[in-house]
Amino acid sequence: MWAQIIVILVLGAQGGPTHNFESAASCAKCHSSIHAEWRNTMHAQSYSEPIFQMVFHQVASEADRRSCLVCHAPLAQRTGDFTLDDPITREGVTCDVCHTVSNLPEVGSPGSLVLSPGKTKRGPFAAEELTEKGHKNEYSPAHLKSEFCGACHEVVNKHGFHVMSTFTEWAEGPYPHSGTQCQNCHMPDDVRFPIVDSDVVASIKTATSHGFMGGHSLIQVEKAAEIALVAEKTKKSIEAIVYVTNKESGHKLPTGIPTRQLVLTVRLLDEDRRRVLEEKTADFRRVVADATGREIDADDPAGMLLNATQVLRDNRPSPKETVRESFSFKAPEPPRTLHVEAVLEYHLKPDVPGRGPTHIEMARAQFPLEVEAGGSLLKSAWIPLAVLGAAWALVYLFRRAGGASRAGSD
Repeated sequence: MWAQIIVILVLGAQGGPTHNFESAASCAKCHSSIHAEWRNTMHAQSYSEPIFQMVFHQVASEADRRSCLVCHAPLAQRTGDFTLDDPITREGVTCDVCHTVSNLPEVGSPGSLVLSPGKTKRGPFAAEELTEKGHKNEYSPAHLKSEFCGACHEVVNKHGFHVMSTFTEWAEGPYPHSGTQCQNCHMPDDVRFPIVDSDVVASIKTATSHGFMGGHSLIQVEKAAEIALVAEKTKKSIEAIVYVTNKESGHKLPTGIPTRQLVLTVRLLDEDRRRVLEEKTADFRRVVADATGREIDADDPAGMLLNATQVLRDNRPSPKETVRESFSFKAPEPPRTLHVEAVLEYHLKPDVPGRGPTHIEMARAQFPLEVEAGGSLLKSAWIPLAVLGAAWALVYLFRRAGGASRAGSD
């Protein structure tokens, strides 16, 4: 008994664990497939991810640093481990962060999450649907609602400004009316992952995906938008119109911290599509400013999170919205066959030193312009050429027919 007391005192003096939260490694013993998917996600890397680390170390105020950890290392606030000495704190949004939540949190207030650690785990399955082995299960309807995600994915800074407004963008769009929650897109049903390893419990139930694919997912980003391109030649210019549609995203595109943006590049190409004659761009982003009205640069996420108070511009397409962008190019001399190309890219900023910029191509379209020296479309020149060719063919046939009749009379 005394030995146990001494061990507890020593662990407490050394800052050892004094809580009931379990490490993800403990969960992996029975849920290996789910754990293997989770450990490669932004939730698992919410504290260790290079961009966060770079921004976190730029924050001087201890109070501001702690506010960062509320979402990026949520257990720190619950255990008091703000120095992140306990390895479980550095696990970021680890299993017990979500599966011990016992309330529906307030949107934009991650501190309102009530975590009740212990041997009862909470999720979207009723206890009677699962075999309780290793821990008890409790059904939580909160885990099926977007408000659950909105605690962290709606960031309100100390000025009351919504630096990240992902939940609001979803709530104001068409998806809530169809009953589509965040989980439907970011945690879809996945038959590859059994709810528990078969050698632990024989169960036919499968889990929802724990990949949490979003703005860092190549697959998710590539299917989020589509573009359509049309172009025509006038006497002095080439006019191009690009339609950009937020096809798959349940919020504005892009969402999250305002450092992210879409960049639409439209190029006028020569005949073989290798040489760029002229290039123009347009961006889609949320531009924010501090209390003085000064725009906060996209390479300053710390400044955005801490100092933003107002929106200067926001032209991001909303869910299912199509926006129109026009571009004008000078017609080259001499006129010749040309091509117009449009490319939509997702830019994730700031750039991480040593890793370079993150640019993901989302959509691409091309439009051919065949022009003749007179400046009209080349294909229109085929009409008189075709008529002339038909006339010569008729003359040839009549002459041949006349020659044949004369030969017959001889």
